[in-house]
Amino acid sequence: MKTLSESLNQIYSTKWTYTNNFHIVINFPATLSTFIGWDDNHEISTNLVKINFPSFDTQHLENFIADRYIFSDGAPNPYQFTMTFRDQDSLKYYRTFLLAKTAQQKMYFENYKFSITFTKDSDYAEDGDMIIYRFDDCIIENVSPIEFDNSQEAQIATFDVSVKCVTPLFNTADIGTKK
Repeated sequence: MKTLSESLNQIYSTKWTYTNNFHIVINFPATLSTFIGWDDNHEISTNLVKINFPSFDTQHLENFIADRYIFSDGAPNPYQFTMTFRDQDSLKYYRTFLLAKTAQQKMYFENYKFSITFTKDSDYAEDGDMIIYRFDDCIIENVSPIEFDNSQEAQIATFDVSVKCVTPLFNTADIGTKK
């Protein structure tokens, strides 16, 4: 059994993962970015409040054969996630995402699919930045409305963008390796 001081030493020496140091890059294709006025100089990370990553689940198959159940994993469910943004400059980003959503209705998939790269900044000096997820072939599924309210003077406008993608690529390079 460990003493209290040994347990505290282990807790303080553990390199915890902090979730509040990240940035995100959204790359729209040239046809869509020209239409919505998007370029790679947008620092959208300062506007991102939170992101809920997709759950990795499948449609379970259940059969009752010969007096017993048989279970198996089926096809993967669509990968969906939601990002919450703070807006600025007279709802600049809300109007941009809303315009991108409406443009999807009139364009071919190849012309409006986009990619999102989510990078985790280093927690410690010796660590480097690491790409956690890269979402390719994304579409905007929903842009939530902004709620206007006169009860607070200093309320910042926020909105949600729901995204669906085909296959998320996530970094598993160092999982299972001992350091």
